[in-house]
Amino acid sequence: LSGNLIANSVTAEVIHSTVQAGLDADTGVITNPTAGVSLTALSDARIIALTAGVGVAGGVAANITGFGNAITNRVDAAITDGSLVQAGGQVVQFARDASHISSIGLGGAASGGAAINGVVGYNEIANAVTAEISGSRVTSGDAVGLTALSEGNVFSFVGGVAGANLAAAQLSLAKSCVQNTVTASIAGDELRGSLVDAKGNVSLLARDASTIDSIAIGLSGAAGGAVGAAASENHVGSGIHTVVRQ
Repeated sequence: LSGNLIANSVTAEVIHSTVQAGLDADTGVITNPTAGVSLTALSDARIIALTAGVGVAGGVAANITGFGNAITNRVDAAITDGSLVQAGGQVVQFARDASHISSIGLGGAASGGAAINGVVGYNEIANAVTAEISGSRVTSGDAVGLTALSEGNVFSFVGGVAGANLAAAQLSLAKSCVQNTVTASIAGDELRGSLVDAKGNVSLLARDASTIDSIAIGLSGAAGGAVGAAASENHVGSGIHTVVRQ
């Protein structure tokens, strides 16, 4: 049996602060129209796991191989808590998670009498990726862009073999889930609303491009009786939101 967990927090944030780029600090007049403010938060968490087991006996052999892998990161590019951000150029907030799980589970059982083998695997990616302006004021002499991207990927392979003279049974099961929350938002907090003023475009983009590739194989053989089964269940249920509200 094996288990792996990654649970990180990656944050690029302006909190209750004033940030100015390309402006005169006293008059607020733009002095450099190309000076911008950029917040970038990136996560590339990866799990690579191999789990294997073998059972051999003259009478009865049994083997169970199992694994579980999970990535639950929080990735934020945020301007919050009454902050003031002013730029002569663009204001860009970019949050991206590219988590990846590659897992392989192998098992085998062999005997002169009866053999039972089972391989079970579970993988989950459940990240929160956010680009937000919350309860703050942002002004730009160009454009304001908030982008939140999730590109999680799961590859899962489970395979097993059972062989015996009398009876053999093999079961291979794999389950993989991707349940991300991806949000790009301009919103108020408990105390104040947000104000965004740009001479160019104001854009919000939230996207999830997660994938699951799963293979399950079960083989059994016996002179008397043999049963082999394999099943794979996959679920992608991400929440993707672009929000503008007080």
